[in-house]
Amino acid sequence: VDLDILEEGDDTTKNQLKNGGRRLLQQRLQQPHLLLKNLTAPFQYPNIIDIKMGTQTYEPNAPPSKKVREASKYPEQAEFGFRIVGMKVYNGEEHRVWDKSFGVGLKTRDEVKQGFMTFFQCSTTCNNTNSKSSLYAKKVLCSVIQQLTRIKCWFENENDALAFYASSILIVYDGCEDCFAERSEVSSPVAYQEPILKMIDFAHVCRQSGGDAGYLKGIRNLLSILEEIC
Repeated sequence: VDLDILEEGDDTTKNQLKNGGRRLLQQRLQQPHLLLKNLTAPFQYPNIIDIKMGTQTYEPNAPPSKKVREASKYPEQAEFGFRIVGMKVYNGEEHRVWDKSFGVGLKTRDEVKQGFMTFFQCSTTCNNTNSKSSLYAKKVLCSVIQQLTRIKCWFENENDALAFYASSILIVYDGCEDCFAERSEVSSPVAYQEPILKMIDFAHVCRQSGGDAGYLKGIRNLLSILEEIC
């Protein structure tokens, strides 16, 4: 870890390093540790969505009571292969938050599709209009689809031994399209920040012969919906 980079962080980090904490932090960094990364840091107004992947969220050896409890949370997950856990979207003035109750209330494919249209701020499919908003949403969606396709290919062609129960996909992009337009006028390689898509939450990953068909089903269905919107 580069401590000089950390000094460029928030005021709390700067003060800790300046007030005799640099040597102590260097000593602690010699020990095994888990370094967390703030995926929202590159964005001015980050829009975030957490998507729980897989047709089931419990491990095969889970107690029967847990299997029933987990399955009852969102029976449609067995059909879709995913569910929206929550999301936060910037509307031009403030962030609006949708919690778990929103995701489990999406019972049909059309309702799920509308949920993603809300997240990507599309009042209609991106191909139906050439407005600035739709063009920005299309740019974001194309990047997300490309990143998600790479994960799909890994599950299809390489993963034959791991199952990712209760794991999620996290998507983050900048919710301020006007900020993007302003930055685009400046000649800079970082004028536009690509959306970030990451697999997260690996507490219940286990070895399973054949890989994870439930997760793969979710990716394929998710891609299908996003491609329709795009």
